Formats: sequence, C-alpha cells, structure tokens
Amino acid sequence: MNKLRAVTAAFLPVFALCTTLLTVPSAEARRMMVPGEEAQSRTTMLSQEIRWHKDLSAAQTQARRQGKLIFWMHMLGQIDGVT
Repeated sequence: MNKLRAVTAAFLPVFALCTTLLTVPSAEARRMMVPGEEAQSRTTMLSQEIRWHKDLSAAQTQARRQGKLIFWMHMLGQIDGVT
C-alpha cells in the first residue's frame, strides 16, 4: 500500500502538469472560441428553431415520410447550457 501511495504521489504532479499543458488553448483555438453571450444566443436559437422529437420512433416515422435523415443528439443535462 505504501508503494502505491508513493507512486501516486510521484505521478500526480506529472499528471497535473500534462493536463495543464494539454488544456491551454493555442492561439488558433482562442481565435475560434465563442464568447459566452454569443454561445448563449446560439444555443437559444438552436433550441427554438429546431423541432426536436422526444420519441425516436416518431422521428423515424416522420423522417421516412419526408425522405430525410435523423440527427441524433444524446446529452446529459439541458440544452440551455445548464448541464
């Protein structure tokens, strides 16, 4: 058990450093980021303008009838940004 703790204690700082380095966005990524207010506006538009089905079989029936594909989105939480 002591060896496990020693290995864990030695590994955690390396993991933290790697995680920090990997999560710092590049200049290109920062340029492409959407500000919070814009993201909220886009989310509101998306949730209001698209007719979402809550029942997959109903969506499949309508898609067959209209000759369209189904966009399947599965997420945890609410699409309004509170996830």
